[in-house]
Amino acid sequence: MSISCTKRNARNHLFLLLTLTLILIHLQLKAQDELPIPSIIPSMISQDANRIQNPLAIKRFLSRLHSLEKGDSVNVNILHIGDSHIYADQMTGMVRQLLQKRFGIGCTKQLYRFKPTDFQDTIRTSYITPLSPDSIKKSGVCYYIAGANGAEFSTYNQKSEFFKETALLQPDLVIISMGTNEAFGYLEQTIFENNIDAFVSQIRNYNPNAEILITTPGDALKKKRFHNANIEKVCSILINYASSANIAVWDLNAVMGGEGSMKKWFTAGLSQKDRIHFSREGYYIQGLLLFNALMNELDQPATER
Repeated sequence: MSISCTKRNARNHLFLLLTLTLILIHLQLKAQDELPIPSIIPSMISQDANRIQNPLAIKRFLSRLHSLEKGDSVNVNILHIGDSHIYADQMTGMVRQLLQKRFGIGCTKQLYRFKPTDFQDTIRTSYITPLSPDSIKKSGVCYYIAGANGAEFSTYNQKSEFFKETALLQPDLVIISMGTNEAFGYLEQTIFENNIDAFVSQIRNYNPNAEILITTPGDALKKKRFHNANIEKVCSILINYASSANIAVWDLNAVMGGEGSMKKWFTAGLSQKDRIHFSREGYYIQGLLLFNALMNELDQPATER
């Protein structure tokens, strides 16, 4: 009798040990997946500029977030399209995490990553494969990204199939983050404006119910030390186009501190050595700032200030 009890106790002890081990592994994996939220916003950042311009252009999107927070059965879909800044899913990863912490997880992250040559492929016709319906919850935020290293507006414009397939995600909000690569190439205003318009027109054609938010490129240096005046020109063109097309804007360049701010970001360890891309911490701060700008508009609309 005592031998049987000893064996049973040993089995129970082993089962408890295995259970505790599995719980510990699960918690460790969860901690690894969770991004560290920045605790300090550096002083060179312009908090006054951290706002959504023309917020009425995303009124319906904000209303759906309100409904979600009230407990209604609503699924809010966001599609963020851009260049290498988006490809890394660091800034966007922070926005996704913060939105889903507040409003719930509608689905797991879905990343669509491309090379510029993917849009030159005459044979390729598929770019976006949506999640299966049973993997999407009835309420919560889905935050998808589509990024291509080196992308310009004209890169995506080469393939109408890409825009047609964005409709499969049923986005309520499409965020567009490009312009850095145009600023480092040949920049002719009329051509650039036409490329922006062609991109936006296709988004609206295939997603008539989606609202649009454009973000400007941040400050960046030529050859790691020279000011790139094209950055300000690109930002101005984007903001003016958005105003004429009734599109909301988040001016990252102004939020960063404007001309010359990249040097300060690099000194603070928030950019990479090329002074074009950002460090992981720099992207996390950007994600927090964009989230704050959206939530400020949700919680205290500009029309009520």
